Amino acid sequence: MLFISSSEITTTIYQSGFTGLEIKPSLTIIDTVNGGSKVLIEGETQDYTIEYMPNQGANDGATISPNGYPVDKGTYDVVITGIGNYTGTRTETF
Repeated sequence: MLFISSSEITTTIYQSGFTGLEIKPSLTIIDTVNGGSKVLIEGETQDYTIEYMPNQGANDGATISPNGYPVDKGTYDVVITGIGNYTGTRTETF
């Protein structure tokens, strides 16, 4: 079992400009344990799930759609929760 918050996990978030429509940033999580480079898979029965939320400290108008995705320009957190062979949570800000 590997903790998703481990330093052996690298996370990259790619975002596009905000348009007022739902935006789902591209998220890549790579398990680099023992020099490997396994790309983890998002999904309820895979390696992790994600949840977007406005960054509470920024207070800059970030809004989440009813479907759970960022909509407006602002600062967001993405909470990554490990499942299967991965456990724990990790929060990244974009």
